[in-house]
Amino acid sequence: MRKQLWLITFMVLIFALTIASCGSTPAPTQEPTEDSQPQATPTSKPAPPATAPASSSINPYPGPGPAIEYITSIDPYPAPAQGEKIEWSTVEALVAAGGVADVFQSHTLQVIITMKDGTSYVVIEPAKDEIFKLLDQCGEKCFKVKRVSEWFY
Repeated sequence: MRKQLWLITFMVLIFALTIASCGSTPAPTQEPTEDSQPQATPTSKPAPPATAPASSSINPYPGPGPAIEYITSIDPYPAPAQGEKIEWSTVEALVAAGGVADVFQSHTLQVIITMKDGTSYVVIEPAKDEIFKLLDQCGEKCFKVKRVSEWFY
């Protein structure tokens, strides 16, 4: 008996909400004639501006509060890393000398090597993780080299 009472109450509530949400009717529209302009109804939206605002400050939410600043100077697709392009044999010599500070390996096998003096070099490694194997073989001289990889293991 108690379950039936809850079920009936629930169904009545759903029915009342359905009627309340569907009860509103749209405003009647008038057919435009040749000499009359179409009238705006309360439900019609204003036409968007013909051109975008000149400012990069746009407030999409009317009312009090600061406008949202959009940063347009950042390139979402940056160019490949800047640095002198070198051969793999040169990388082997640089690592062996112990002057490497940072190593970054991208998923395209591009390796960016930053030296302790700030110079950067770009090389394509022959196979995945070859730069890390080279650093491991280097020993204690390369122990503090920062290693970054874009690969997902």
